[in-house]
Amino acid sequence: AILSSRDRTCIHPQISKMSNRNEHCKELLEDKGCAFHSRVKKFEDFPTLYHNGMIEPYDLEDLVSIGKRLRVCPYFWTLDLIPRCDIVFCPYNYLIDPIIRKCLSINLSNSVVVLDEAHNIEDSCRESISLSITQDQIREMIRDLEEMQRQGVSPDEHFAVAKVMSALSVWITRHSDHLNDYRNFDLSGKVLAGKEILALLTEVGLGEQAFPVIKRIVTAITTVEKDTDEYVPTLLASTSSTLQNIVLILEYLYVDSKKYMDDFRAALVKTVSKKKHFESRNGWMSKDNFSSNSWTHTLSFWCLNPAVAMSDIKRMTHSLIVASGTLWPMDSFESELDTAFPLKLQTGHVISNDSVWVGSLSTGPSGQQLTATFKNTEILSFQDEVGSTVLDVCKIVPYGVLCFFPSYGMMTKLVQRWKNTGLWDEMCEYKVVVAEPQRTEEGSFDATMQEYYDGASGKALGCTQNGALLLAVCRGKVSEGLDFADNSARAVITVGIPFPSIKDIQVDQKKKYNDQCNKMGRPVMSGHTWYETQGFRALNQALGRCIRHSSDWGALVVIDHRFTERESYRKGLSKWIREKLCRYWTYNDAMTSLRKFIELKVEGQNKIDLVQKPDCSTQMPALKCRSSVTSSAGDRFACATESEGQCCGSSVVSGDVKLGRPSSRSVEPIDVDDNVTIRPIYVDTERSVESIDVNDNATVSPVYVDTEIGAELVVAEKTMSVDGYVSVVSESPCSSPELF
Repeated sequence: AILSSRDRTCIHPQISKMSNRNEHCKELLEDKGCAFHSRVKKFEDFPTLYHNGMIEPYDLEDLVSIGKRLRVCPYFWTLDLIPRCDIVFCPYNYLIDPIIRKCLSINLSNSVVVLDEAHNIEDSCRESISLSITQDQIREMIRDLEEMQRQGVSPDEHFAVAKVMSALSVWITRHSDHLNDYRNFDLSGKVLAGKEILALLTEVGLGEQAFPVIKRIVTAITTVEKDTDEYVPTLLASTSSTLQNIVLILEYLYVDSKKYMDDFRAALVKTVSKKKHFESRNGWMSKDNFSSNSWTHTLSFWCLNPAVAMSDIKRMTHSLIVASGTLWPMDSFESELDTAFPLKLQTGHVISNDSVWVGSLSTGPSGQQLTATFKNTEILSFQDEVGSTVLDVCKIVPYGVLCFFPSYGMMTKLVQRWKNTGLWDEMCEYKVVVAEPQRTEEGSFDATMQEYYDGASGKALGCTQNGALLLAVCRGKVSEGLDFADNSARAVITVGIPFPSIKDIQVDQKKKYNDQCNKMGRPVMSGHTWYETQGFRALNQALGRCIRHSSDWGALVVIDHRFTERESYRKGLSKWIREKLCRYWTYNDAMTSLRKFIELKVEGQNKIDLVQKPDCSTQMPALKCRSSVTSSAGDRFACATESEGQCCGSSVVSGDVKLGRPSSRSVEPIDVDDNVTIRPIYVDTERSVESIDVNDNATVSPVYVDTEIGAELVVAEKTMSVDGYVSVVSESPCSSPELF
């Protein structure tokens, strides 16, 4: 089963078009119900997917497509399948977050858990039992609870919870003018720990003695009866979710005689934010609105120890396997999770040394030192130097180029400067330039990425540039989950190191927490080491966007002189990057070396392209082949090309033939012997394979061209009679993982 969010699987004609599909889906189910959800019980099993005669697993797109066809909710359908499944795929926060795990009825007892891309597991563990809520949200919750009370729905229970939330709001107001732990012009904050947190909870009615009663009430009023036709008003989904999170955090605070109390911090923070106001004219609300600066009060409960959430996983599972390209150093990873991994494997990269260029730049085109610290990014000459460097890389490198910044603030600042100086216009002459959106709808992000992919491949309408440049941010969508293979990214540029914001109160508290644990003798990394590790892991993730398979090639340009001068910074890079890194003290040496590398790789690629698309004067060498054909009678022949370990299937048969080719490469028929009629039956658009229909009693010798390796595949001269359709398969071992 593949578990995904409602955002990715909703097929409701109205809800699926809304921005917050998750909340609207919950509210619809709690109100009048959803027709797609009600049909789930009618379909116990998915229809089986077949491809080339073999059963295949679903991907997410298959799941949604079948749900639409059968008018069944894919989200709840897969949830019902979990108890019968041997393997379940899901985002790993579904396993880490206790509330999500409970809602989805995921049982980890004696399970084998594999966490891929586990470099983010520490953050996920901390976030799963942390909570931030504004005073405005608390007031909304109070109004929601009072509305349930007015409607006569468990009035005593809703009143009891509203009373606690009201006391919490009063506490925030009373302490909002005494936030002295952190202060600057637009922010002030106070942090509570240990006994101070207990005093706060006791004052608002959530003390250790009162909590069991409140927990029981919250469980009752947030549980929706699903097997009833009678309409019963319920709390808003946002109110229920927040109350459940509060209960979860208090459970960890009070468990086992408060053993985790020192791992939590509470913080009250006052920040300046813009709020929209609507004018009233003659008793009517006007369409005109305006924004003004006002104070926002946020109360947070932060878990600073990821081992707290990981304790449940360790206790329940049979085995835990974590994998990522950026987990190293493992010592720090183990110390943060308080989990020993006795078996460790660190491997090299699959690519050869001549397939990647890795260089750290110490200076820019005018000789200015490139040190991408927060302070230096304010200097105009530094901004110009970085822009000129990016421009030169775009001139040298064809196709797609990715450029990552530590933050949206830096990216915005540099882009504005480049537009003011004309550098932006120069970049647009060479590349289609797009930037990763910060806070936009999913459709906007998809449109941005499509524009980049079209530009990188040269498919953009009226495109005259040689590729595309995508400006993005470390830890953003682009740096974490997207694949930029082949021409999608022939170079990755990184500007600076994406350390967490030192002004962030939670980051500062985490550093202090780790230092405090060190003094107490607990085996965790120091606050400074943790801080640097966070930055290097995000940097390595961004650099890894370029090289995606064994035949790929590209360049990694690291803009920051600290990698040239400091061994400690170079050690923060992934092993495969560190081993290939060249330090360039002068800018011209770096650009000369990069240009030679790109010219060599492009020349080699052009030679392959020339062979891939031969004209009438180009003669390609024939390869020895053997064919493998399965008929309805069970007869079988073998076929595979024997050249550099590459395998492909073809055949010479008589009768109706269905050519099934497990190759992902583009294969084109270019010649057929004898007088026969050939017509395409279908085209598998994913594998670009055509099936042919051959007249009875005719010998057909199709010749195919593998357009990636440029090889002519001559079919063995075997003839056989068949009944109906024939599937061509390969029995030969294949050394290339990309083919099969």
